[in-house]
Amino acid sequence: MATRCLTVLILAWLTLSGCGGVRQLRPNDRRNQTAPSRQLASIPIIVVGRILANENIGSARQEDQFPAPVQLCRVTIQIETVLRGDMTTDRASVYYFTEVGSTGASPRLGMSPYTGSWHLGDRMIFFLRRDAGVLRTTCDFSDYCVVQVFSGAHPGFNVNPDKPLAENIVDLLLTRGNGSSDRQMIKAITKSRVLDLSEAYALQKMEQLALGGPQEITNAACDLLSAYNRPCATETSPPK
Repeated sequence: MATRCLTVLILAWLTLSGCGGVRQLRPNDRRNQTAPSRQLASIPIIVVGRILANENIGSARQEDQFPAPVQLCRVTIQIETVLRGDMTTDRASVYYFTEVGSTGASPRLGMSPYTGSWHLGDRMIFFLRRDAGVLRTTCDFSDYCVVQVFSGAHPGFNVNPDKPLAENIVDLLLTRGNGSSDRQMIKAITKSRVLDLSEAYALQKMEQLALGGPQEITNAACDLLSAYNRPCATETSPPK
């Protein structure tokens, strides 16, 4: 009986401690935010994860420095690839803040009903840090705080230590993975923010995509290259 009571007390303490840690979280100041893709060197944990669940934590609250109420949320992800950091679990909870109401930037970080763009099953690159004992996004509110992966799953993807991390991420985003359709690859070309990571390297990858493969993918790559005054479907050397 004494052992059972002790176990109950320990579990209750752990639960309260976790809740207390979450209650300490505060939203990042959006006025000083930079897209994580532009400051990779300072981010301790970067993973590719699929969204399994998303929920609000408590009620929305008003913070003095924000025009709209803010909502703390928790997204549960299945970790597929660790790009940086020491992650020993294949599932994790990540906390972030979004805004509630008609004011604020859009599209927002997260899922509906707060004008976010996430859906269950979506695959994202999450840029994380530890805060109050839990995992947090390194920025809040805007959808640029994560990068969506349209190119499918990449089991066994390993970071090449001879390349900058940004180029490794571009490789992952623009390489067709498991279950990726032509339509998804077109989205990878047009919507995955690869140019924010490494413009020169991403344009080299686009030149390679334009050289062969389905015509619609070639067209999408050529359209992007044209916007940057780069040649399309010419003989180029592969990225090193």
